[in-house]
Amino acid sequence: MKRARVLVVDDKGSFLALFRRILPADTEVVCASDGARAIELLATQRFDVVVTDVRMPGGADGIEVLKKVRSGSDDTAVILMTAYGSIAEAVRAMKYGADDYLTKPFDPDDAVAAIERAIERRRTRGVASGADASHPLFGDSQRIVNARELVGRAARSDDNVFIHGETGTGKHVVASWIHQEGRRRERPFVVHLTRSSSESRLEADLERAAGGSLYIDEVFELPGAVQAGLSHWLEQRARKDDSLGSSARIIASSSTGSAEAGGGAELGRQLARIRVDLPALRVRPQDIPALAAAFLGRMPHAEGAAHSISGEALDAFCAYEWPGNIRQLEAVLLGAVSIAVGAPISVEHLPAAIGGRLLTGEPSPAATSLTYREVLAAGRERTTRDYLVALLTAAGGNVTNAAERAGVERETFHRLIKRHGIRAEDFRTRSG
Repeated sequence: MKRARVLVVDDKGSFLALFRRILPADTEVVCASDGARAIELLATQRFDVVVTDVRMPGGADGIEVLKKVRSGSDDTAVILMTAYGSIAEAVRAMKYGADDYLTKPFDPDDAVAAIERAIERRRTRGVASGADASHPLFGDSQRIVNARELVGRAARSDDNVFIHGETGTGKHVVASWIHQEGRRRERPFVVHLTRSSSESRLEADLERAAGGSLYIDEVFELPGAVQAGLSHWLEQRARKDDSLGSSARIIASSSTGSAEAGGGAELGRQLARIRVDLPALRVRPQDIPALAAAFLGRMPHAEGAAHSISGEALDAFCAYEWPGNIRQLEAVLLGAVSIAVGAPISVEHLPAAIGGRLLTGEPSPAATSLTYREVLAAGRERTTRDYLVALLTAAGGNVTNAAERAGVERETFHRLIKRHGIRAEDFRTRSG
């Protein structure tokens, strides 16, 4: 394996000396004391990793260094350093394509580990690339890379799979992908509905899925008798030779904290031959810009105009917690596109909780151009839309359930979501 080359950029000599000291002897370390010198080096030399401070004196800061790297190579990893203790600042910088960040002061071992991860990730990028927007686990954060590797192993295997993740992290989509990429792809992919489960329905679905895959979401919410029946079926299947795959493969998921939750310890052990943990969106904010771009690219374009999002709106996205995860991200983007009507998505098009300004104390140019009545109407429309989106997210796209939560008739709720350009199917379990 060729010797790794690392460029370290910092205006403080102590940090340059630190990296020369802590990196392995087989690593070539090149140092630059400012952004301008780093950009000169990048114009004539190639590096595996660039580690750069975000804020430096002079005309070129860490962001300019990052932009220079990305303009010339997608094979060079970039790690940002910030002394301001703000994840939000690092995230804002990472929208330009950085791989990781370190917050000063940092443990030298953490810095070495980050550099080693970055080198390995870039060298194996062609094997399972986060740039492939068709993969259900899209992104380059370490957690999503780890999950993507496990999902690939699950697709190549015939073992039972347990998928853990919060609501909206994409459990159903991942389960379907595992089936479609595996050797059972020509056989049925059957979804067992937990909320209407019974012993007889489980038996019927196992028969329907014979030779294929049976997906059970929130498996530990199954009635106790059904859990016991499934556990017995799994035990019997394990005892006989099913090398031809004549019985169903079980892919189960849950949003609970562990496979043993809900009193199903034995069932959890049987299911988790392969366990995949899907990370919440809030712990991988560096993936949000790429996810947003991918979602926008799939949405219909009015009059042939491509959708785009402003840097300020993207900053708001990266700073938000996303309790509904990628399902909520996609729904918010869909709503913002309908409001923007062909214009770039800005903060004015976002729900108030994510950074929309019409309902906050900070007036925007768009708000100040409206009359008082128009501002009230716009605020009411935004609040109503946010409320409807929240209801459908909580109800998993079930209109009857959402209408009950809202205390209105189902037909009334249907009219409301239609008026606000919301589709219930966008919130259903296909995304989680």
